[in-house]
Amino acid sequence: MTSPSWPVRTSPPFFGRFWRAVTEIAWFRYYGDRRETSFGLEDFDHYPKGTGCLLLRTELMRGAMAEFRSRVGDDRLVNDDTAVMRRIAEDHRIWLAPTFGCTYEPRTTAKGFFKQVFYRGTTFYDGFSVPGTRFTALVRAFPLATIAGVLVALRWPRTLLASALLPVASLAFALRRKVDAGDALLLSALSLPFAAVSSLGICRGVIKHRLNGGQEETPK
Repeated sequence: MTSPSWPVRTSPPFFGRFWRAVTEIAWFRYYGDRRETSFGLEDFDHYPKGTGCLLLRTELMRGAMAEFRSRVGDDRLVNDDTAVMRRIAEDHRIWLAPTFGCTYEPRTTAKGFFKQVFYRGTTFYDGFSVPGTRFTALVRAFPLATIAGVLVALRWPRTLLASALLPVASLAFALRRKVDAGDALLLSALSLPFAAVSSLGICRGVIKHRLNGGQEETPK
């Protein structure tokens, strides 16, 4: 089966360049060396994926969807792409190629962008908070780190100055990953509000997960 590599158009709007930087950093194993390749369950979390242009046999999709269970218990906030494709990858390798993909049209307003960031924070929790994924520790630490950061800032306001390190670190890391310089600058400029809003989205996921019974499912 084949999954799209989701390129953003060559000259994307402002916020599209931000997402392009995030994508190329998160899935560097593929974007750092774009070529026809495949991945399975063992390296599932290192490659981009999506069901919007996924080509596979109908019965495979139906079977994976039948086994899908959301952690947040809200169909509007589920990360079904990740869970469904993770189940498929247990038995079948998924192929990627630079010549096969879809053009992603990003949000064009600040309101739309941050609404999407909040939403993606929750879906990120839904898809990657299960034990054993590449991002499990990061997702689970995010809410606690956010709460701790707020408490520390309230007690010692000057510590807020340390938050200036995030844009600097984001820029340095993006450039190290060979992200376009303009995209890296936008990533740096938006890193603080992005971290704050996505943290709120992840916290929403935690709350909904607990209200949904807090069940744990480990990827096989």
